[in-house]
Amino acid sequence: MINQLPENIDPTKQKYINLFKYLKEFALLRDDVVRNIEQSSKYEFHVWLNEIPIYKGFECIIWDDIKDKETANWIQIKRPKEPELPLPTEELRPWVLVPNDLTDIFNTPTLIESIEIQNKKLEIINFPNITKEFNIFLEKWLEWTEKYKEYLNLMAVYNKFFNIHKQSKKFGDEYELIIGLGLLCFKVEGQSKSVIKRHCFVADASIDFDPEKGIFTVNEGKEGAKLRLETEMLKDLLEYDVVLQKEIEQKLQEYSEAPFSSDLKNTLKMWAQSLHFNGNYIDKLDHEITISTKPIITYSPALILRKRNTKSLSNSFSNIIDFILNNMPDKLGLIDDLTETNTSEDKSDRTSYEDTSSNTNDSIKDDIIYFPKPANDQQIEIVQRLNKHKKVLVQGPPGTGKTHTIANLICHLLATNKKVLITAQTKRALNVIKEKLPEEIQPLCINLLGNDQDSIEDLEASVKEINNRLTYFDKSKTNQEIKWLENKLKEKKTLLSENKNKIISIREKDTKKHHITEKYQGTLLEIAYKISKDDQLYNWFSDSISQIETTFNPENNYILLLEHKNSIKNFDENILEQKLPDKNTLITIEAFKELIDNQKLLNNKIASLNNNLIQKNECFDLLNCKQKNEIKNILIDLINEINKLKKFKLSWSEHAINECMHGYNSTWKQLHELSSQSLNENFKTNISNFESDVKIQLNNDFPKQKIKTDALELRNYFLNGGKMKYMLLFTPKVIKEQAYLLDNVFINGNKCDNIQNLDILIQYIDIESEFEKLRKNWLSKINQEINGSYIIQFAEY
Repeated sequence: MINQLPENIDPTKQKYINLFKYLKEFALLRDDVVRNIEQSSKYEFHVWLNEIPIYKGFECIIWDDIKDKETANWIQIKRPKEPELPLPTEELRPWVLVPNDLTDIFNTPTLIESIEIQNKKLEIINFPNITKEFNIFLEKWLEWTEKYKEYLNLMAVYNKFFNIHKQSKKFGDEYELIIGLGLLCFKVEGQSKSVIKRHCFVADASIDFDPEKGIFTVNEGKEGAKLRLETEMLKDLLEYDVVLQKEIEQKLQEYSEAPFSSDLKNTLKMWAQSLHFNGNYIDKLDHEITISTKPIITYSPALILRKRNTKSLSNSFSNIIDFILNNMPDKLGLIDDLTETNTSEDKSDRTSYEDTSSNTNDSIKDDIIYFPKPANDQQIEIVQRLNKHKKVLVQGPPGTGKTHTIANLICHLLATNKKVLITAQTKRALNVIKEKLPEEIQPLCINLLGNDQDSIEDLEASVKEINNRLTYFDKSKTNQEIKWLENKLKEKKTLLSENKNKIISIREKDTKKHHITEKYQGTLLEIAYKISKDDQLYNWFSDSISQIETTFNPENNYILLLEHKNSIKNFDENILEQKLPDKNTLITIEAFKELIDNQKLLNNKIASLNNNLIQKNECFDLLNCKQKNEIKNILIDLINEINKLKKFKLSWSEHAINECMHGYNSTWKQLHELSSQSLNENFKTNISNFESDVKIQLNNDFPKQKIKTDALELRNYFLNGGKMKYMLLFTPKVIKEQAYLLDNVFINGNKCDNIQNLDILIQYIDIESEFEKLRKNWLSKINQEINGSYIIQFAEY
């Protein structure tokens, strides 16, 4: 994108434009321009669309038989089915010489002239039926080789799409998937490394995979195709008409979401002829072409997974420059803060911002910092700066607690009635911040971490949870909880202030002046030094003295005694005659303080309950006798059910009762439904049999679902009359593929080589799968993993 600047520009606009021009050029310097996609590691994963073979399981939008190209998938690749290998009959096998690998299509099976069976030599010439049968087998084998060659070619294409999908998931936002159109091929004269072979037009693409059906589907990107022109490969090598480039970009806007439109080829022809006086466009799908000094553009579409460059960033800066030129406001406050000292006008703007932010919610105390996690002085200073400035930049090396601070700031801003938007360059960074948030806050955040299915489901779950909380929100109850917490916070602050004063008092003792005698006066350290110095002179003896200030002033003792006497004037003096209890029989100070705190907490709860009871009694009085009895019976049934649940002493029961009583029961209802589907009498009977009769030995190197699938296949083989046979090259395919199962899985010490043991194995895997679903569903509700026998686990769930 080219920005043409007018001659007379406002100085303020010029300042902003200079900044973004610098950022744009800096972004371009950071990127290594790719000129030849076949020689760059950034374009390692690509597929030329003309190399996709025409096959009933494949689909490509460039094929002529695709009629409705507006609704058709760009590309669809279904895993091809491997052709079944023909095998010689039992009678023919001893006479056939086959390669070690039966899928070796280059070594044809041959007929052996003679064989020896039970020390008896047999000649093929005496068995014409064997020769005839071999010819029939060979004809089938040759027919199979042709199909297998086609299968290998199809699998090579399928594997390319498999690798593209795997790498796109692995690298995430670091890579982008595009469709390239219009392959520019030419060599610039007199330039080293100046061979250009790269697409001029590109469109965003996305790839989805259905693992159950084995189908890859390629379509436009999640935010659309966004067809665009790329010219960075021409930089410093070829000059072209900038005005015509602008016209080409405007035409591409017409096909922005239809990159495979036939009209696009005319635009490619225009671009080819504008690049060079000898430039030409060839309408061909093939990418193989002799590269010369004559620029040639071929259609040659390709699917490409490449590392992202700074092109999108530089385009963003170009768009900002256009915005500044056309419809920019008078000032950009953020840019002013970054480029120069704030003026008095800026300070007034900041003051108005502070006034506005401070009045967003009258119930919020601006001096309170709502940090759920521990914080140091620097982190608290960030909040204080936020109260005074619109923008605050926090930077530091890894491990200094920036993410921890962000989580604290999010909670504080939400608590002060602010809306918070968190952005990051990668999805992983957002996930880290989300995990740092308290568990109570996480479900209330609207999370959009990406365009994949998991991110969309996470967003839906966030919105659903917010809706549930809003539905069951009790304003009066919440206000009471806030009031109680504020009182608790006030008490903690008072205690903190008292402790700080005590610390200051202790520190002051080291500097306070004491007057004992004329000779011994000053700080405690100075007096101790003088006494130690006079130790040999006066031969001091040791003594324990407290309250130095009053030791040599009897008047103070009388005053203190009088104060104590006046304080017990109205006190029953008989109590003073009683004996003090042994201090060893008293509770500790900490325990006594805890009892006092608990008493205050209970008093607050009682007061809250009394208020609720008054309101509910007013409503209750409006009911007739029949309605009151119905409510009474419901409450009795509810209490009975709660008591029954508590008797089981389950790890999750208290948590479930608490949430359901507060109206958060939707999750538990869903959990009950899911558990009821699994925990039925048939399931209990099955696991009871395993408890008493069956011992399973598995090799954990193989997934259980794979073992089950292979066991079903092996069971069907035995059910259809198949036998256990190990005959070197002629061992049945099923036996060879499931050999690991026969060698590594044991039922009561026996191999799974019969239908009965295979049925037990399949049933065991089904039981394990059900328990695995239960564990996954209950994972957020049970703090510890449930172990033990199946019956114990069944009872716990």
